[in-house]
Amino acid sequence: MIPWKQAAPCCLLLLCSIVLTACGSSRPIRYHSIDLPPRAHNQAAPDPFPVSLIVGHFLAPHIYRENKLVYLTEDNEIHMYEAHRWVEPPTEILENLVVQTLRESGRFRSVQLQRSKARGDFLLRGRLVHFDEITGPRPAARIRLEAELYDINKGTTVWSQTYSAEEPLAGKGVPSMVASLQHATDTTLAALSSGLAEYFSTHPAP
Repeated sequence: MIPWKQAAPCCLLLLCSIVLTACGSSRPIRYHSIDLPPRAHNQAAPDPFPVSLIVGHFLAPHIYRENKLVYLTEDNEIHMYEAHRWVEPPTEILENLVVQTLRESGRFRSVQLQRSKARGDFLLRGRLVHFDEITGPRPAARIRLEAELYDINKGTTVWSQTYSAEEPLAGKGVPSMVASLQHATDTTLAALSSGLAEYFSTHPAP
């Protein structure tokens, strides 16, 4: 029988070997982001509407308030890519992108995120319904955003619209999903900006 004092170092070495093997086999976490497309430099900025917009914090199901990438199987089961994360939760990504998109459009006097000291004429609320990948024979990335405009002075909702887009995946793997979701998000943001501009064109501020 091996004395326990002699066996202890051997057990410790074996334990360390197992831990190192487990650590070595784990997949590294990769982070992804959605960005605004480059703006055309020759694009003339129209006269801004005399309104100040505040972009509120978007609501969403719990899975879109975490930063793991989400995909939906053919049998409607929701899963997450454990080794792939967004740099921020999708709700925060969309909030920041909406602010940047509306600012760069040049159509509004000011656009800012909702803060404790933020002041504005209208509050843009949103609910992110989908921000994921649909797997199956025809895989695609999809986004669905419900938006509404709240008149702060009147205390009422004056406009609401739902924007959605689906973009087929050009290849396999998570990078292809992210690229397709980028295109779908670009389409949604452009439609949202146009929708708000159309509203203020037909409902001029006093």
